[in-house]
Amino acid sequence: MEQDLKALRPLNIGDLERITDMAVMILDAEGRIICYSKGCEKIEALRRDEVIGKSPEELYNPQQFPNIIRPKRSMVLDTLKTGKIYQETLDYYTTVGGNEANILCSTYPIYGKNGKIDYALCIYREVSDYLEMIADGNKKQSDRQAPSQYLQNGTQHTFANVIGSSPMLQKAVYRGKIAAKTDAPVLIWGETGTGKEVFAQSIHNYSAFSSYPFVAVNCSAIPEALLESTLFGTCKGSYTGAVNRKGLFEEAENGTLFLDELNSMDIGLQSKLLRVLETGRFRAVGGQEEKPCKCRIISAINEEPFIAIENSHLRADLYYRLAVFSIELPPLIRRREDISETAEYFIGSMAPVLGKKVTRLSSAVKQIFEYHSWPGNVRELRHIITQAIYFAGKDEAFIKPHHLPEYLLRTKAAPEKAPPSGLPGTSGEERLSHLMNAYEAKIIQDALENNGHNISQTAKQLQISRTNLHNKIKKYNLEKAEG
Repeated sequence: MEQDLKALRPLNIGDLERITDMAVMILDAEGRIICYSKGCEKIEALRRDEVIGKSPEELYNPQQFPNIIRPKRSMVLDTLKTGKIYQETLDYYTTVGGNEANILCSTYPIYGKNGKIDYALCIYREVSDYLEMIADGNKKQSDRQAPSQYLQNGTQHTFANVIGSSPMLQKAVYRGKIAAKTDAPVLIWGETGTGKEVFAQSIHNYSAFSSYPFVAVNCSAIPEALLESTLFGTCKGSYTGAVNRKGLFEEAENGTLFLDELNSMDIGLQSKLLRVLETGRFRAVGGQEEKPCKCRIISAINEEPFIAIENSHLRADLYYRLAVFSIELPPLIRRREDISETAEYFIGSMAPVLGKKVTRLSSAVKQIFEYHSWPGNVRELRHIITQAIYFAGKDEAFIKPHHLPEYLLRTKAAPEKAPPSGLPGTSGEERLSHLMNAYEAKIIQDALENNGHNISQTAKQLQISRTNLHNKIKKYNLEKAEG
């Protein structure tokens, strides 16, 4: 822009005022308008002779100029006072025709030989067409990237919708693609909100079963008394009001049955599911005839498998039947490098649909996200981005802190780690606690390494339960161990 200013200086006011493809306004040292180009007249529906000699503040006075509604702040006056260069987008509209204007405005000081500001230059363009082109391009891009809503097998997601380049996530994708090429059962485990159903659908759509149905059931959402009939179907007369009805095993014929939150299923019903897996056949509630099971089983649990077994949430024999392929989906807090990438993927897919021009996160928001613990994982991130897009202004390009939920703004510290012994700003009691945690983490890590990362042997050496050891491994974010 410095070169542009040098090019403008030799021109006289008359030359500048004939410019039509951009608006050029110049103020003198007193803050009076001395140049008002044809481009200004076109945007603001005012005549040059109406505004020359007046200040921008007078233009904002609705009693003098009722045809134009503009922001109260004058960037060009600010530049005249401070000498700072500004570049911002502004919204205002003329009441003549009700035309709304989206303005990209830049202001610059022009110094005289005495080092004082002689003039303030304001250059602005109406950029609505450009913004519409960007929004249209974003919409087309999002249409290509967004989950399909028209797959005939009842799914929306493929591996293209699993966003993140962290090694942990890419390892899960790699294992999922290998599992998809078989017909063996798959167990997906991870915290709530890590995207287990997205992953299950992706495996289905990468498999030879992709043209057949994908049928999902949340085992925690159906009452225990109804879940068996939901899975296996019913025969007329099996109980009062019962009719012949297919269960989900039949609905998923030749396709995939996804059992979400399997660890919430009653242990008794888990034994019946185990029998189906062992024999390949099932029987409807109240029925006598056994039917072949012709679907592939993908299941998911929201806790570590061996903790679920120890807590009697999952039968051990059922686990070994279901987990021919066992795939962990790591929580967001363990793959922080994926947070911004995932957030901006959500922005790119949702903002155009909501008519917003937001494209990315501000640096302040990235820092807030880095410090947050993400208990709700990817689901929480998606909901936060959705809210932020709604709160963002029509022409804002960045998600900013004031767009976020209030609870996120209370995040003040980085993720918990074992701090060094000389941590400043803490009491002696707090430092002692940190030292003890660090010491305990070191003992556990050494024991894991000495026992080849075997949970059972390590727990026996430390004389603690396997559950307690799992919890401490998770607390200190230690290297994963084998069962």
